[in-house]
Parts: sequence; structure tokens; C-alpha cells
Amino acid sequence: MQNTVVNYTLYNTPYWSEYQYIWVDWNQDGDFIDPGEDVRNPTTATPTGGTAVGSFTIPLTAIPGTTRMRVRNVYATPGASPCTSYTFGECEDYNFTVVAAIPCSGVPTAGTANSTSPSVCPTATFTLNLTGSTLASGISYQWQYSAAGANTWFNLANGVISNAQFTNATVAGATALSCTITGQVAATDYRCIVTCANSSSAAPSTVVAVASSSFLNCYCNSTSTSTLYQDITNFTLSTINNNTSCNTVAPGLNSNAGMYSNFISSVAAANLTQTYSYPLSITISNCYTLTNVNVTKVYIDYNHNGTLTDPGEEVYVSPTTYLGGHTETGSITIPAAALTGNTLMRVVNTSTSNFAAVTPCGTYTYGETEDYVINISAPVPCTGAPTPAVITAPASACTGAAFTLSSTGASTAYGVSHQWQSSPNCTTGPWINITGATNTTLVVAAGITTATCYRLVSTCSYSNLSSNSNTVSVTITPPTSCFCVPTYAVGGGPDIIANVAIGTWNNNTSSNGNPSPYYVNYVPQQPTPIAIPNVAASTTFNLVISFGSDVNQYSGAWVDWNHDGLFATTEYFTTGTNAGAFGSVTIPIPVPTSALPGNTRLRIRGGDDLPMTAAQACGPSNSMFGEAEDYFINVVPPPPVPTITGNSNICQGSSLILTASSSVAGAAFAWTGPNGFTATTASITIPNFQPVNAGLYTVTVTVAGLSNSNTVTVACLPIPINTISASGSLTFCQGNFISLSVPTATGASYT
Repeated sequence: MQNTVVNYTLYNTPYWSEYQYIWVDWNQDGDFIDPGEDVRNPTTATPTGGTAVGSFTIPLTAIPGTTRMRVRNVYATPGASPCTSYTFGECEDYNFTVVAAIPCSGVPTAGTANSTSPSVCPTATFTLNLTGSTLASGISYQWQYSAAGANTWFNLANGVISNAQFTNATVAGATALSCTITGQVAATDYRCIVTCANSSSAAPSTVVAVASSSFLNCYCNSTSTSTLYQDITNFTLSTINNNTSCNTVAPGLNSNAGMYSNFISSVAAANLTQTYSYPLSITISNCYTLTNVNVTKVYIDYNHNGTLTDPGEEVYVSPTTYLGGHTETGSITIPAAALTGNTLMRVVNTSTSNFAAVTPCGTYTYGETEDYVINISAPVPCTGAPTPAVITAPASACTGAAFTLSSTGASTAYGVSHQWQSSPNCTTGPWINITGATNTTLVVAAGITTATCYRLVSTCSYSNLSSNSNTVSVTITPPTSCFCVPTYAVGGGPDIIANVAIGTWNNNTSSNGNPSPYYVNYVPQQPTPIAIPNVAASTTFNLVISFGSDVNQYSGAWVDWNHDGLFATTEYFTTGTNAGAFGSVTIPIPVPTSALPGNTRLRIRGGDDLPMTAAQACGPSNSMFGEAEDYFINVVPPPPVPTITGNSNICQGSSLILTASSSVAGAAFAWTGPNGFTATTASITIPNFQPVNAGLYTVTVTVAGLSNSNTVTVACLPIPINTISASGSLTFCQGNFISLSVPTATGASYT
């Protein structure tokens, strides 16, 4: 009969799950495509050997008489057509007779109102229907609702409705025998007004109450389908610090080891406050012999609607993908509009490199989901003057280097703001606000160039009162303590600096290998147990570097001659050559006259696969592989030029005596001269001096390994030939004269 409900039961094959459909040709036009003729169009398949139970209402508009009904089983095909051919399934056709309804009269019987669900979640769909009501033509229906127990009734209308009972709810069938609603958020009573048009009489049905389930019981399922690979083994947020082990079962409902863990009841809710930020930490542990790339997300149901998909409810996402076990950190800020009270927080870790594949609902293959409860509260406004913060800072910082100021005890009351200030003088000021510095931690990214004072001012906006923290002063660290750090991505065992030598000094580190971070500062080990080699200003010394087994061994060195804590490009030295496997390189390094005396930083980079540049003393070079080492060398002035005394013109056969002297105590002397002459005394004597002994005599004075020299030329004078010659006759008259002479000789005297 028109306007009556027909119940059906469909039995499925014992072999496959099937989609089961019913169509009825209500207008008897020979097809099943008219609106309302698909009376069963399932979205899920009937399981193997299962049954599908339901009902449909014969429309008042159905044409009386014999009517065709088609029933189909179709394998794995949602949304199937009544006429299309499919590979697997079955189709059966039946006829039944539609009987015209009897016209209504008098006061209709409204019957009993029913609901398919006695309690619903905010996003659930349920259906209202009537049983025992008058079934006749001329009958109309109007479903009504009222807040539970209020008995104040309002008509439902098809479409979308929002008020205290509904949030963006959808209504269909508000004037039909059955009415479907999605989106009830508060307990609601329903009834149906049944009206007979022929008598203009109406009657209400009984009232059916539909409770509103707690949103905490309304969330979708989320779980992995395998216990392999990684699990969440620690989650920390506020007072939650939950440690677990791989593949252990949580105590909560529906928990499944290594796949889903329900901590809603077993872990106390973390108390969080609107507008406040909280750090979080998530530890993922590998629970299998192999590792997978994975991503973690955190969701919070801020509006208590039983879903985790609203804008802003994805509160944390891994900053990158991770391989296997790791710990990641971040923070969550609770919105001011978040509803107060308990709500769900869900943590989902999934083996994937696709961030979009991680969702709060459904199944995934590897990973784990954990559920917690948090309690969100409204902030308490501040009063009076805020509690002063206590701030700390490094005592000094390198020029231009970043550093951080921290605070403890800073007021977190609602309405308290913070402002960092700086001043050149901690006592007299003036204090200047630092632009943008309104957190309780301050990172001075650009560093400082002069000593600077800091303080943190906390102000309550409700009382307009402020308090100042203690003051701290950050001075400038001496440049020689501020050297930058060289880096390598890999380092490499064969890409090492095996030995460094300057003159007789050397440091052999071949047995140390090349452990991360591939940089060793040996300065703290000098002068004990590693000595500090001396180099002399205005001289050149050789830096000899030996390497490991890799075939590519490029190197370079920098020396901070002016002690400014920087390695300038003009302070770079290299041969630019590849020393090869187990090779060595000798780099001549001239010490400038302007080099400051004393301990001076030497940086060496070696084992590189590619040549470096003069600007790569810091950070990475052009090679992923290599090692860096720092040392002190001691720049000292060379001893002064020694003084040489003695006669530089020696008669043949006489003794040569030369004496060297130095103004520096403890000097050692070394002489060299013609005919293979050597001596190591300050004074030298060569008896019976002959022409073969004539020439250059050099003395080298050495103090603390540094030397200077002086040279003198010594001539050998031959024995004079004493032959007297007269200018005239040796017999001459009184009063006349003659001249007598002998040959001249260098250095000769005459009597």
C-alpha cells in the first residue's frame, strides 16, 4: 500500500563479499533511473555469508498496480547500475502490486516516534521514523525538535541548521514518514505532527529522546595494521611524560600492541591554558631489524565536535622525514578560541615520506597511534606587579657572535608581557627596548661589539605595573679565544692529517684516526704534552704535513699573524698540489716582519678530496672528506746580528783570531769558512795563516732554535820582499843626496 514501509532481508553468497542493490519502478515507465527508484544503494559491501536488513517506504506517488523490482549482487562495485553488465554477481527481478492508499478522515493516529540511535556523536547520522501511524492518502508529516525536556517545539526544515542543538547539521525528510539528521550536538527530543488534509485534523506522535554522546567517545579509529618497524616510545607535553616499550599493550579500550595505544584513562590529562605555548618531545624507536622513513603528526580537538580534521586541529607536523628511530621536538600554542575542558589529543606516526598520507583517521601499514586527554583552561588575568624574572647570560661573547639570554621565574599570568632592554651601563643606563624582543628568551643573533648590559621588564596590562629582572653584563671575549670552527660532512678514515712538522718539532696523530667532528684543536694540549714550536719573524719556515691512504690529499694552512681571532685570506698558505696516498707536502710560510710576537694560532686543513680556497678556514671546504687541526706556534724575533772582532788582514804565517759576541745570553755559535773550516766556539784561531785560508768567514748565532748571521772577509798578506833600491850612485859628494826604496806591500810597515 502507498505510504507504507516494506521490510527486506538480503542473504549474501558464502564465497565473496558483495554490494546488494534494490530498484523499484514506481512510475511503471520501464526503467529504474527515476528519482527515488534506487531504494537500496549501499556504500559498503555485505560480508561473505552475511545479510543486509533494511526497509523502504512506498511513495504516495507510486502508481497502483503491478510494479517491477530488481535485486542485484555485484562484486566489488559500489554505485552499480541496474542495467550494466558486470563480471561477477547475480540479478533477480520480481513483481509486486502497489495498492492505492485509503483517503484519511477524522483525527489521524500519529503513532510512535523512533530513532535508529538512542545517543549520537556530533557528526553521526541517524534516522527518525514513525510506527503505528495512519497510512492513508491525504496524510502529511512535520517533524519537530525541542531541547531535551524543554517541551518547546520547533519545526525541522530540510537543509542546514545551526543552533544550540545542531552545528551545521543537515536535515532530509523533515516532512516525510522518516527524517534523517546529521550533526546533533546536544540532547534533543523529537516528535512528528501527522495531519489529515481531508479533515484538517492533526495529532502529535510520541516523543523520542536522542541523547548526545560525549565527544570523547566519538572519534574515528586510527591504527597501523602491522607491528613491524617503529613505535612511539615517549611523548612529552606539559605534565605528560609517557615512556613505553616496543609492542606493549596500553591499558585503554581497543589498544593493540604496537599499533594503537589508548592512554585516555591511564595517563593524567595535561593542564594547558589558552594562548600559552608548550614544548613537546616525541621519541620514535625502531622495533624491527630494518628501518623505514617516517613522519609524525599531533592533533587536538579544540572545538569538541568529535573530529580532528577542523582547521587548526593539526597542531604539530614533523619538520622533515626521519629514518628509523629518533627524537623530534617542537611546540604547541593553544588558541584563545579553544573550548575549555577535557578534549582528545592524538599522536600518529606513520612509515611514509608523503606528509599528506598521515591523517588522524583510518589505517596505515607501519607505525603507531596514541590517544591522550588534555584539559584546556582559560587564562587567569594578572594582578599587581609581575614577579621579577631572573636572567642569565654568558659572561662574554666573541665580537659579532650570536649568544642567548635566558630567564627563569618570569610570570606566565595572562596579560603579562615581557620586553628585553639593553644599556651600555648596568647602573646608570640609559635602557633601550630591543625591537621584537618580547619572549622570555633572547637570542642576540648579530652579537655585540662592545660590552653590553641586559635586563627583562615584565608588565601586567591589567594593573599597568612592571618589574625589572636582575641585570647582566656581557663583555667581549678576547679575539684569540674566538676562532671559527671548520667542518666536514663525512670526514673519512683515509682522509686524515697523519703528522705535522716544523723543523725538529712534530706531532704524529696517525693512530687517532679521524673521528667526528673531524676537527681537533690541539691548543689546550700545548705546551704540555705537545710543545709549541718557535718561528722567527722576518724568516720563512717549512710546514710539513703527512696524510693517510686516500689518493686525494689536498691541504692548506692559515696563521693569525695579527692576533685578531680571524683567518684572513692574506694569511693563507698552500702549494695547491695533491700529495696522494700516504704522501706529504712542504708548505713554505714566510713570517711577516709585522707579525705580533707570542703564541699565534695555526690552522691546518688536509686530506681534502678537492683544493680549498683561501676563504675556507671556517665551515665547510670544497670537500666532504678531510680533517682540520689547530696549533699554537710561537712567533719570536730572531737574535740580533752577532758582532765579529779581530784583524781581517793577516800576514802569511801569522795567526788569525776572530771573536763573535751576542747580546742574548745562552747563544750558540757556529762558524764556517774557506777550506772546509767549521767551529762551534765564540772565538776561533787559525795559526800559520796561508792564502788557502783567506776568504769569507760566517758566524751563525742560535737562540731557542732561531738564528742570525754575520760575515767578515779575511785577506792573507804575503811576506814583504825587502830589496833596497837607490835612486843614484851609492858614491856621491857631500851635500848631495840619493833616495832609497823598497817594494810596497799591503799591510807592511817600514822602519
